[in-house]
Amino acid sequence: MLCSGSALRYNTTALLLRRGAARAAQQNLNGRARAYTSVSTLPEEYRSIRDMVRSFADTELVPNAAQWDREHVFPADQVKAIGEMGLMGVSVPEEYGGAGMDYMAYAIAIEELSRGCASTGVIASVNNSLYCGPVAQFGTDEQKDTWLTPYASGSQIGCFGLSEPGNGSDAGAASTTAVLEGEEFVLNGSKAWITNAHEASAAIVFATTDKSLKHKGRLMRVSVIFGLSCRL
Repeated sequence: MLCSGSALRYNTTALLLRRGAARAAQQNLNGRARAYTSVSTLPEEYRSIRDMVRSFADTELVPNAAQWDREHVFPADQVKAIGEMGLMGVSVPEEYGGAGMDYMAYAIAIEELSRGCASTGVIASVNNSLYCGPVAQFGTDEQKDTWLTPYASGSQIGCFGLSEPGNGSDAGAASTTAVLEGEEFVLNGSKAWITNAHEASAAIVFATTDKSLKHKGRLMRVSVIFGLSCRL
């Protein structure tokens, strides 16, 4: 379990590091990005993030990872702490609950989380890249307020519904349908091997509006998870 004092220490450190990493990210956006050939050449901001996440992983993930895997446990307390550190929405702007850092910081954070517990690294990666990423890139301001901010901050968890029984991860062969009824799409179908599904409050779902159009008839949308059942 994560003690409150430990959480406060990590969260305070994370806030300071996020500000430094955000400045580094802005430098990259301004054309001063560079290739880092070794860990020793990383700017101090990134090395500090690495050290912070590594310390968290060593303390909170490594001692528990094997037991979680054996018992099929979702590490809810640790995932909550990761969200409070800004690591469930690393590249999402701060105005939408994220850390406002760049992909270098994201890669470092996921690497260190995964070093401590691969499953926890995947949980964070799916929420960051496969759920928050599309909403941040393509959502309206209103959609971001509803479907991004709670997920980037880690108060809720998202998942990504692509893979299907029989179709695997072939997006062009997805059989889940999205039928427009009034002003809403009604989804029908089955998804499989969906990371975070049992804990998620919303999903990015791949579905087809017209099977005859194959990949051109695909729709990717955020769906609230209700009227849905999950099986192990």
